Amino acid sequence: IDHTGDDNSRRIFAMVVGPQGKVVQNQTVGSQASPVGQAIDIVPTIAHILGFLPDIPGGLLSGNALTQAFV
Repeated sequence: IDHTGDDNSRRIFAMVVGPQGKVVQNQTVGSQASPVGQAIDIVPTIAHILGFLPDIPGGLLSGNALTQAFV
């Protein structure tokens, strides 16, 4: 089934879990009416978590790291 252009195909669920001091605790970011990220934000967010996002040349990754989940 081709979901091109289907808004529902771009929705994802993401939970960021970690210790206090690393991850903002008890926070809800975005809503169904006002989403924050997209599927293309997953890879940059993982690169941010692992600490090598600054090493990736600009423009190489689409999307943005969802940094609001981190301290």
